[in-house]
Order: sequence, then C-alpha cells, then structure tokens
Amino acid sequence: MPRLLFCGYPDSAILPALEKKGVEVLQTMEPLTEMPEVDGLVSFGYPHLIPGHLLARLPRKGVNLHISMLPWNRGSHPNFWAFHDRTPHGVTLHELETGLDTGAILLQRQVCFTGAETTFRQTWHRLVRDAEHLLIEHLAPYLGGTLARRQQGGPGSYHREADLPDWPGGWDAQVATTLDALDRAAAAHWALVESRLDPGNEVREAPPLVAPAILKRLLTGKPRLLADLATFLRGHPTATLRPDGNLVVRMLTRSRYDATDTGR
Repeated sequence: MPRLLFCGYPDSAILPALEKKGVEVLQTMEPLTEMPEVDGLVSFGYPHLIPGHLLARLPRKGVNLHISMLPWNRGSHPNFWAFHDRTPHGVTLHELETGLDTGAILLQRQVCFTGAETTFRQTWHRLVRDAEHLLIEHLAPYLGGTLARRQQGGPGSYHREADLPDWPGGWDAQVATTLDALDRAAAAHWALVESRLDPGNEVREAPPLVAPAILKRLLTGKPRLLADLATFLRGHPTATLRPDGNLVVRMLTRSRYDATDTGR
C-alpha cells in the first residue's frame, strides 16, 4: 500500500479520495522537522516552507496545489492578486522545489467564476474546490507517476504576505467595489506625489510611494493614468520607474505609509 504525507487542510476532499485508492495518508499542518517514511508528499494550503534537505529525502518529487495559473501569482494570496493585477485565475499542481511555487507544472486548469461568486471569500472557496477536483480527477496518473511535466515559462509574478493592502470588509468584501476603492486610493497617492514636488524636482515633504502592485495595476488597466505617468516622468528628471514597479524620486524617503501602501 502506498503511503503519502499530506501537508494541508485536514478537511480536504483529497484525503478520502486517496484513501479510496488504497493510499495510507498521514496528514499534518505542523512545521516539518523530519521526513517520515513515505512514498510521496502532497501539499495544499500548507502555511510552512518545507526545507530542501527534507524534500530531498522523498523517493519521488513532492507536489503542491496552488490556486493560481502559474507562473502568475506565486506566493501569498494569489486569488486577490489575480483580481488586482488582472491576470488569469486558475489552479495548478506543480512539483515542489526550494523556490516558492517555481516547480515544473503537472496539471493546470483555468477558472471562470459565476455571477454568484462576487466576494473574495466566495471566489477563494471556488478555487479550493477546483484545485481539489483537479488532483482527484487525475489521481491514477499521479499515483502511477505518469503525469507529463513542463517547466514554467515567462516571468509571471510573485507577492509576499506584506504586499497585501487593507480594505474595508476583508475577504467578504465585493471584489469589484474593493478594486475600485484601491484604484481611487492609488490615484490619490499619485496626486500627492506630484503636489509635493517643487519646480526644482526637490521633494518639499517626503510623500508615501505608490504601492508597487497598485501602480502596476494602474499601468496595465488605466491608459489615461499611464499617459499621466509618462508626463510626470518626463517633467521630473530625477524620478524613475524601476522594473519592479517602484516609483523612485531623488530625496524621496518612505517616512510613512497608509493602508494602500504595500511596498514594505
């Protein structure tokens, strides 16, 4: 009988599906300090990084279910960032390696939400369910080791826990309303940056930076603001937009933040 370590949700539908296939399952949400004697490892919703030396002890590559269309939205809160950055929603089964959500893709499916799925929590539940079904539908080839693998292509995106902004209503908030509010907050930041620059391109009072991820959304989704940004950069030679999305102005310091600034 194969023996698998499942690092993740104790109520996941994957657990009984594995047991029906005759698999002995060990489940944990605790940090791993040693690797038990198992034939493989499945991770889903596991809040801890698994050290590389423990992964190396597995007889076959461990796998992880991630609720995004990798390589988009690696890291934390992929559902929020897919909405925020207007990247595809989906679920992915990929191999585990020392890089976060960077392993080869084994299974992937794009997800389109229904008209009744309008909050962050509702869409998250849908992604969790679809991720579970993705693996359950392919348990035989997974257990048999016959799933085709492909390397992740393109730059994709990555977000840290600290990148997540605050907004009223939390995960039960309406997605559309929240994104509109974040857009307005980012635009207000932009006006503040411009208003505090004097004609000599010096900063009279150090304003907060536009959050990198929010600025990226403005660039991809708001052509008028993109034109405004180009005008601003031309008019202020000391201002540069770095590839990571940070707006940098000479003498500008991050003296304070507010709820919409996630560039910590």
